[in-house]
This record gives sequence, C-alpha cells and structure tokens, in this order.
Amino acid sequence: LKKSWEADHKAIDDKTSKMQVRQASQQEVLMNVQSKVSEVDENLELTSKRLTDELTSQGEAIKHTVEAKDQNQQKLLEGMQGRMFLVDESLNDTKKKLGEQTELMKTMETNLAKNVNTQLTDVKETLAKLESGDGKTVAAISKQRNEIDEIKQKIERLEASLVTPKSMLTSNSNVEDVKGIGPNKASELKNVGIISASDLIMADPKVIADTMGSTEKTAEKLQGRAQLQLIPGIKEKDLLLLEDLKITDRKELSLQDPIELGQKINAIFKINLAKGKVAEDDRPTIEEVESWIKFIKV
Repeated sequence: LKKSWEADHKAIDDKTSKMQVRQASQQEVLMNVQSKVSEVDENLELTSKRLTDELTSQGEAIKHTVEAKDQNQQKLLEGMQGRMFLVDESLNDTKKKLGEQTELMKTMETNLAKNVNTQLTDVKETLAKLESGDGKTVAAISKQRNEIDEIKQKIERLEASLVTPKSMLTSNSNVEDVKGIGPNKASELKNVGIISASDLIMADPKVIADTMGSTEKTAEKLQGRAQLQLIPGIKEKDLLLLEDLKITDRKELSLQDPIELGQKINAIFKINLAKGKVAEDDRPTIEEVESWIKFIKV
C-alpha cells in the first residue's frame, strides 16, 4: 500500500512539475505577446502622430497655395482694371483731340473759302478789265485762266487734305471685323467675353490662343492688326504692305521715320503691284504715312 501511495504521489508530483513548466512557458508567451502589443501601440501612436503632422503640413501648404492664387488673381484683376482705365483715358484724349482738330479744320475751311472767293473775285475783275481792252490782251487773259485752274486744283487738294480720314475699326467694332477673324472664330471668342475690337486688344494672348486653337504668336498678330486698324487712314491694302514689312502693331509703327517708311512701302508696293495684289491708286503717299505715325504719337 505504501509503495502504491508513493507511486501515486510521484505521479502527482510529475504532473505538478509539468504543469508548472507549462505555466511558466505560457507566462513567458503572454509576456512576449504583451510586449509586442506595447510595441504595436507605440508604432500606432507614432504613425498616427506622423500622419497628423503630414496632414496638417499639407493643409497649411494647400491653404498657402490657395491664398497665393487668390492674391495673384486679385493682382491680375487690378492690373486689368488699371489697363482698362488707361485705355479709356487714351480714348477720351483721342476723342478730345479729334474734336479740337475738327473745329480747327472747320475754321481753316471757312478762312480758306473766304480767301479763295476774294482771290477769284479779284481775278474775275482783272479778266473783265482785260477782256474789255484790245486784242493784245488775249495772252494775258489765257494766262489768268490758267492761274484760276491752278487755284481750283490747289483748293481741291487742300480740301481733300482737311478731311479727317476714317479708321477701319473703332474700339467698339465687332471682333469679327478684325481682319483674319471670321464668324466662327468670333463666336468662340464671344463665349469667353471677347466681343469688341477693344476686348481683343486687351485680352491675354494665351486666352485668345486657347479659345481659337492657335498659337500665342498668332493671337498677338491679330491683336496688333486690330491696333493698326484703329489708326485713321490705314486701309486694308496699307495693312498688307505694313505686315510685309514686319510692322505688325502700333508700337512698331510709332518707331518708324515717315520718309524711310515711305521708301520701304514704295519698294514693297512695286513688288505687290507687279503681282497684281494692289492697284496704282492703292499707293500710300508720304503725307498719309506721316499722318499714321503722327496719330499714334499725339
């Protein structure tokens, strides 16, 4: 019985030892798990903090970007408003000067008419006296008549020079009237607010190019052409001659010397005349060329 009890007791001790070993092993595993959980918690906390910092940084960057864009747009708007104000002032000054020139020309025409009438009256009286004389005065009468014809021709030329030339466009002209812009392109431009010649001149070339599906260089050429079409006296054939000479806007035209430009135009005119692109009546005079440049510089 004692041996049986000892055997049972030993078996119980063995089981107890095994259970203790197993518990120790489980305890070690549990501690390892707890350690890893702690590491995971720390990593999650660090990751969360990093994500929060990154999101905050990105939010600040986006905020600064939006603010910068708003400021740029505001500056652009202010710049456009300033340019529009300058254009309005320039147009008002031009209208005022044209009005003054018109009044001056009216006065000159009145004075000219008086002077011419006086001269014609004197000539007629002289002719009457000569005609009442003998036959020896026939040559003198003929001479006087020739002088009258010359005076009439001078009057006609002077009157023609006093007439204010018209421009191909005004600032309010439809954008379709700009040479090189047809109805389809005009419709596309109107969709982005470019309705008049003035709108075209003041617009951003990139906007024009994107709208028309062209290059910015083409857009700038159209803007320059519109500028030239606003100058009184410039006709469509004149526009062709100027563009052949690479004069594509008001600024380039204003830098020209009238005599030198007249010589260049005359040379290119002969070439175009030979090709049948222009007629002899289309040849601009030195006075006309000078008036274009003077108008810009006024």
